[in-house]
Amino acid sequence: MRVVIIVESGPRPGARWLLRPGETMVFGRTERADVILGEDPSLSSRHFHVSIEGDACVIEDLQSTNGTWMNDEPIRSIVLNDGDRIRAGQFVFAFQFDSSYATHPIVPSPITTDHDPHSAAAEIPLPPADLAPADLAPADLPEWQSPPTAPAETTPPKTLSNQDTVPEDEFSEFETRATEPATSPPAFEVPRTDISDTNVPEIPKIKKKPSPPLGHLELQLHRCPSGLMCATQLSAWADPSMIVERLAFACPTTFIVDFGRTQLAATEAVDETMPDYLLANIPPAVAAEVSPRMVPIVDPQQRVEWVQNGWGSNGMIVLFSQVPVFPLLEHYQRLMGTAKTDTGKSSSFVGLCWPSVLDTVLNNGKPEFAAEIAEPCETILLQCNQSPGGWRLFGNDRLEAFLTQCQIPVQVDKS
Repeated sequence: MRVVIIVESGPRPGARWLLRPGETMVFGRTERADVILGEDPSLSSRHFHVSIEGDACVIEDLQSTNGTWMNDEPIRSIVLNDGDRIRAGQFVFAFQFDSSYATHPIVPSPITTDHDPHSAAAEIPLPPADLAPADLAPADLPEWQSPPTAPAETTPPKTLSNQDTVPEDEFSEFETRATEPATSPPAFEVPRTDISDTNVPEIPKIKKKPSPPLGHLELQLHRCPSGLMCATQLSAWADPSMIVERLAFACPTTFIVDFGRTQLAATEAVDETMPDYLLANIPPAVAAEVSPRMVPIVDPQQRVEWVQNGWGSNGMIVLFSQVPVFPLLEHYQRLMGTAKTDTGKSSSFVGLCWPSVLDTVLNNGKPEFAAEIAEPCETILLQCNQSPGGWRLFGNDRLEAFLTQCQIPVQVDKS
């Protein structure tokens, strides 16, 4: 049996935690708890804990000041049933049995998320009005038509000096005129004696890169040895910022960023009282120097700038998930063995916060472990230098439906 604990109402609506057999999870206001809910001063430092004991899910109040309630009745210790709701302080928690992050949606409206620290009801951003055609769905694009032929030029061509900077569109005309044979060649040429040929700056020849078809983004989907699904771009030109923006319109984005490797400017944490370091089991001063951080991004411009400037450094992972940042952070800390409660343990550390490690685990790792990593996410975007565009996507069996929802054509490799 597995249980998902969901914040149905309170300061952090929609937050979720996954509890597995044999685990115990302490909820409270301070760092003495496993799940820190510091935004509610009415909670005790260790308010209650939930555990799975055999086939039973048990909740126990830890002698909290304001008590733990079920159906307006205070409780001390009780066995929970599927769908039960527990109130502690300002929070109301719903308990869903035999569940996962993926199979149950967030209880509040999907526009409510913790991804924006300044808003309790941040909306998933809509495409900006001046969005480039490459970021639009193919169905929204007009059929390409060749541009109309420009009318013949009636004014005499411009006289260009050696110091003139020729705009690209004018240079193409100038180059054409310069290479056409004259109808009546002059009988003689006047030698130029006013300037030295060695001082004449050469006008550089402008080469235009061939542009890919606007709005074209087509992926190939195949199953990995780990059992997960992997999607890669069929053509090499689709850079990662393009796929990030396409997917971000359908799902919030959370970045795992190693600011040291990417050389990006570090941002402030969403909540100053809750550090967002993946390596939470080391001293904070050390974590600030070496640990990647988990940062939700809702600003489209910041998403593009981060991906364009930080990609390729083995220091950036993009998660597309409806799960708020702190439950997501705790989930990956637990899988990595780097939660605060893991301090001093001898268990091995798994570096899932770096693309090179995570890519290997998601592609070739043990199926059970890979499935747990992908479970809270619709898809995970990773650096992969061997794939077209330098990236690939991982997800579970919902990945094809999610890409279709984003209006991205998918070819499924069933071999």
